[in-house]
Amino acid sequence: LQETKEDAESYLNTLKQLILPKLKIGFRNKNELVQMEYVNVLGHIIEDSKFFNELDDMKCLLPQVDENKDADDNDVDLDDVDAVVEEEPISFFRDINDPQLHRRQKCIQQLTERIDQLSSTSIAHYILPIIEHYAFYEDDKFRNISNVTLVTIAKLMTKLTWNQFQAIFNRYLANMASNALKPTENVKKEKLRDSVRLVVSVSSALTEFTKSPPKDFPSSGSESFDKFILNETIPTLRKVLTKREESTVLLRVPISEALTSLIMCLPTEKITAELPGILTNICHILRARSEQLRDTIRKYLSHIAVSLGVDYLRFIFKELKTALARGPQIHILSFTIHHLL
Repeated sequence: LQETKEDAESYLNTLKQLILPKLKIGFRNKNELVQMEYVNVLGHIIEDSKFFNELDDMKCLLPQVDENKDADDNDVDLDDVDAVVEEEPISFFRDINDPQLHRRQKCIQQLTERIDQLSSTSIAHYILPIIEHYAFYEDDKFRNISNVTLVTIAKLMTKLTWNQFQAIFNRYLANMASNALKPTENVKKEKLRDSVRLVVSVSSALTEFTKSPPKDFPSSGSESFDKFILNETIPTLRKVLTKREESTVLLRVPISEALTSLIMCLPTEKITAELPGILTNICHILRARSEQLRDTIRKYLSHIAVSLGVDYLRFIFKELKTALARGPQIHILSFTIHHLL
């Protein structure tokens, strides 16, 4: 151990230039045991580094021991193993891959409680890469962790800088598009489902993000934000939503909600110009023969109507009347309007 920061300078340079970049790559390793070792190294750096303080904001994720309980330690019945285990505080870096799923879930929930203590750099380069794989699941026992992870990621995204938000959102979009647009026989439905859910969750977070924007957010009246929405995100989402493939359409329908969330971040005149096209894509799916698909579309159309508010209800009715204009479609039109009202 070095006594002064000057003596430790060469070690600090090795940490910054060699070890931390490798950790950032290792967090994305698909092997859970390998990823766990990288997380353990990060936890050790944060807890025990004497002169490296760039990650000190994440010390809030180390075990938080209640000092008031120390005096009562002697009162714990050591024969009651469950009581002793229950008292063990959560450590994010130790428990994020704990065999007990409820402890993993608590780790992820803990992030929302400590979110104001975390820096945008820590969230973008360390926290999100560690937890985002939990948004994807194949076994139903991971469903609750996946749901909690989606909510947590959406909240964490609101604390990023604008450049970080764009980079991460574009990565999620590219992942979703690669899953959705590949040949049908190569599509893994669970992966498509969860990549869509992740994009929908982050899209809804953009509304909150714009309410309290970071310092590098485009200034009022700037075209760069509108271009990001109109040129980079919406075309990809519409391409995925309108793909002609019945076997995956139910998994892609939630994208309609993401499209609406993004559109509502634009100025009023651009909402008026873009919204009808989005609604047209959605309403035309109601022509499908599948009753299950029509029910799903009505469900998301209801979510959209609520998020848009009563001022935009006429847009929805107009597009519905255009899309459902003849024969049995009239019955679907009346049932859908009644459902929305």
